[in-house]
Amino acid sequence: MLVAFTAWGNRISPVFDESTSFFIVEIFDGKILKSFVKYCDPEMYWHSIEMLKMLKIDIIICGAISELLLRIVESTGIKIIPFIGGRIEEIIEFLIKNEQIPTTLMMPGALDIRANLRTKEFKIK
Repeated sequence: MLVAFTAWGNRISPVFDESTSFFIVEIFDGKILKSFVKYCDPEMYWHSIEMLKMLKIDIIICGAISELLLRIVESTGIKIIPFIGGRIEEIIEFLIKNEQIPTTLMMPGALDIRANLRTKEFKIK
């Protein structure tokens, strides 16, 4: 599974729309096979989304995201888990163990926001 995190240092960038880099990790059979960083220009979001599509990213984990970009990403077939905050390595540990990302790592107000986004379910499993 290839996972892209909007990155701000070693943390999830708080806003997808303004993110300038993605930390990408490949996880297989409970192990990290590779990881790397890709840089992007947030003003050219369509290039970033196309890059993630070309890399065959399975999941994007990010902080807040505008509804427009959420819909564009969803239209590519990439699964997106928005409104997550915290250290990237902490979230990777949950992915390696194939565990649900706990609600303690959700951004404040995220449960209310998710409920308003067409009552979607944002889960890894």
